[in-house]
Amino acid sequence: VAPEQRTGGGIEQASDVFSMGVLGYFLLTGHYPAPDEKALFTGILDPSKIAPVSRYISTPPLWAEEVLF
Repeated sequence: VAPEQRTGGGIEQASDVFSMGVLGYFLLTGHYPAPDEKALFTGILDPSKIAPVSRYISTPPLWAEEVLF
């Protein structure tokens, strides 16, 4: 669930961006960007707790950190 949906907002382009970010992170690393899956489904993500892509893959694509964060 995108954060704006959790707070009662409608589905917007931002919802798609959130979902694509989660999917992209998972496809690159094999891990969800949240410390626990509950945070993903409630839409409460603390950006400071998201591990950088380089934590899971030794040579991430140059664009990965910039695009996903």
